[in-house]
Amino acid sequence: MSQKIITKIFNYAAREGADNLVIAKRAGRLILDCFFSEREKQSLILPNRLEKELFSGLRKILTVAPGEFITHKYCKLFHKSGCLNFYLTILPEANGEKMIINLVRKPFTLWRLNRLGLQSAELRELKKALSFKSGLILITSPDGGGKGTTLNSLLLELGESSKSVYSLQKQNAYQIPGVISLPPTETNWDKLLKLDSEIIFTDDLDNGRSLEYALRAAASGRLIFGTMTADNSWQALQQLLQSELPLKLKLDSLKIIVNQRLAALNRKPKKDSSDGRREIGLFEILRLTPDLKKSLIEKYGVIKNAGESEEKLGYQKELEKIAIADGFRPLAYDRSKKTKEGLL
Repeated sequence: MSQKIITKIFNYAAREGADNLVIAKRAGRLILDCFFSEREKQSLILPNRLEKELFSGLRKILTVAPGEFITHKYCKLFHKSGCLNFYLTILPEANGEKMIINLVRKPFTLWRLNRLGLQSAELRELKKALSFKSGLILITSPDGGGKGTTLNSLLLELGESSKSVYSLQKQNAYQIPGVISLPPTETNWDKLLKLDSEIIFTDDLDNGRSLEYALRAAASGRLIFGTMTADNSWQALQQLLQSELPLKLKLDSLKIIVNQRLAALNRKPKKDSSDGRREIGLFEILRLTPDLKKSLIEKYGVIKNAGESEEKLGYQKELEKIAIADGFRPLAYDRSKKTKEGLL
């Protein structure tokens, strides 16, 4: 089944305001149930010929293995009009399979950098990064942690820049004057490395090839801002070090890692009394200081190796001690501070 038909089904549900979708076979018919928070469910009968194609098509697009059953897996489905965010559950049933889709609505609100929840020191650090001549700035979080919003807030912060600014993003939800937007393909990366590009924003650094392009671009004198899926700064650092590029190039290119989460607001900050915001960012910013670089060079093999060996976990704690001595404040510090302020 083509992604176009799957997207149509999802867009229909989103347009109608559905919260959840359930696709299953009942009494020999393929039924799509749309559930709403404030009105009765709406059921549609789908052609039976779509059953096999629908399930196998979604499995293929979302890289779910045939026959695999999953519970509440966070998924993104990109298409030319934007991005569909949802949690997917696939369960066995007597008549085949049942697919449950919990839609996640993310309003396309473009926040200014000073509205994200950054502490004053971290805000200054990120604003300073915008003036760097070259280097890689990594913005990381788990799925749904707000890294894309931070990336676009940084892009907005540039304003009408006199520099050549490009955006290589899968989802171009925001049109910012002066920014040339392109899909994040290898062909476009090659073009930008040949052009006189100065600043590049990308949301595709989970892709190993894109990460290599970003590192090479940073090493060639460009300033790169990119997102990566990671639970913490150390996991992001390890993912970057997995690249086969020379260690010196990687360490010289990487400037800072911004790791974040989203947390529910206990109350609205006074300045936000009219924006309807229900979440606020929690942040930590890891600078790749000379002390950290020295340690990484000395024990490169330990942090680069995959797995969670006792030696590697111990070394990560050692790296965190070095970082804290150089001014790093873990995300737990930001959470504690916002809790004391009554925000969480």
